[in-house]
Amino acid sequence: MTMKRLGIFYSGELKTGGGPSGYLYNLREALVNYPHQIDFIFPKEKKYSFLLQILKKLASCIPFRSIRHRVGWCLKKKHIVNCINEYPDVFAIMFHSCTDINLVNQLWKKHYIKRSQPKFLLMSHSPVLPARELQEQADYHHEVIDFERLKKDDINALLLADVLVAPSQNAMNSYWKELPVLLSEKKFRYITTGCAPLKYYDKTILRQKYNIKTKFVICYVGRHWKVKGYDRLVHIASHILQKRSDVTFLIGGEQNPAIKPLSHPRWVELGWVDSAEVFCCSDVFLMPNRESYFDLVIPEALSIGLKCVLSNVGGNIDFNRMCSNIGLFSSDAEAMEMIDAYLSLSEDERNRVSEELKECYQNLFNLEKFADSYIELSETLGKSNLSSTLLAV
Repeated sequence: MTMKRLGIFYSGELKTGGGPSGYLYNLREALVNYPHQIDFIFPKEKKYSFLLQILKKLASCIPFRSIRHRVGWCLKKKHIVNCINEYPDVFAIMFHSCTDINLVNQLWKKHYIKRSQPKFLLMSHSPVLPARELQEQADYHHEVIDFERLKKDDINALLLADVLVAPSQNAMNSYWKELPVLLSEKKFRYITTGCAPLKYYDKTILRQKYNIKTKFVICYVGRHWKVKGYDRLVHIASHILQKRSDVTFLIGGEQNPAIKPLSHPRWVELGWVDSAEVFCCSDVFLMPNRESYFDLVIPEALSIGLKCVLSNVGGNIDFNRMCSNIGLFSSDAEAMEMIDAYLSLSEDERNRVSEELKECYQNLFNLEKFADSYIELSETLGKSNLSSTLLAV
């Protein structure tokens, strides 16, 4: 008897970091040393068939850009169909973007794929509906997008999913605010995100590298967007730097021309940088999101024992419930008080907190537990055929 298998589909390119790309990179690494019934369907990593390669070369010669684009898109869809057909024993496919689930559903709907359609699972990695992220990005670049159409696509993706998978109960809070009726009718499964521990760097050497003279460093790593709270970060930092002369802010991530960084000698923008270096150099990781999913950088920070101070939204709430030493604030003033209180502790007390944070990572967020969670999901789904009992929250 053929064993039922869970397929995981992603049309993008895997790489370390956040979002679905980094999440799936970690998952595949986690599963390497374990027997499992999970197939990774990643078209970007597969070569086009010989025939499609020839057709791609011919298509590249088409002089009209619009026609060349349409032909290329048709060939890409055929390649995706071929990739999916390589896994005939897949009884359910888990998607990691709204775009992907909509695309693959259309391939079945239009009969590009001949066999019966499997069950669909969906995990969105956006703190808000993806359309809202695209709208914020467009606003920064003074571009116009069809927000209503994109939102409709997001809603359709959520409707298509037989199961919504999330890393924690509060990770999709922003979705519940916007679509309470839709989500109240969906089935949910929860799988805690895992990651490998960050490489450890010597703090003294790193502080010399970045020319940091102060006793303490507060850091931020992430997109410089309003939804990520970058403007709140600037506001909080301006008050802390005015009040304290013993703190430097170290900031990782691409700058955003729409939200100016703080102009201060102890505010250091690094751009794209190895987050491990930033974290190992720091005493506190501050993340003042307006909405939050379940950011991968937090388990990464915990893996080296870095104190995290997070806004009281979304998945941050669950991080705090899982690990009481993670600070949670509701106002900028509360964030400042929390940071002051932590930096006022003795070195021994801060070291004790750091060790407890590392233990929290090891108990909850390591790759072994991540692998176990997915193996359990695939085995349970295979045995139950997605029964209502299995899918109850």
